[in-house]
Amino acid sequence: MRIEGLGETDLTKLSNHTNNELKKLVIDAMATRYDDQIENELLYDLVGRYVLLAQKLDEKIEEVNRLSITDPLTQTYNRLHFANVFENEQKDLTDMAMLLSYNV
Repeated sequence: MRIEGLGETDLTKLSNHTNNELKKLVIDAMATRYDDQIENELLYDLVGRYVLLAQKLDEKIEEVNRLSITDPLTQTYNRLHFANVFENEQKDLTDMAMLLSYNV
């Protein structure tokens, strides 16, 4: 007879025990396997919830960023956005000018 999950040495060990000891060993093994299954299910549930919360957080951060650079009435970019874009463009032009002056 072959019991799933048990090797030959496990079967030999089991044959040396009485019926009550065997019952206790089987019950303990099943309880351990059940506990592991419950722990795995809880872990998968927690990981799933974490991923969902992380996605929601990313969506909220994107929404806050979008709201911070747009006018609520007209839905166009506000002065803060234009100031940031201008500053970035100015840095890019300065870097480009430095490269050009170095090559000349």
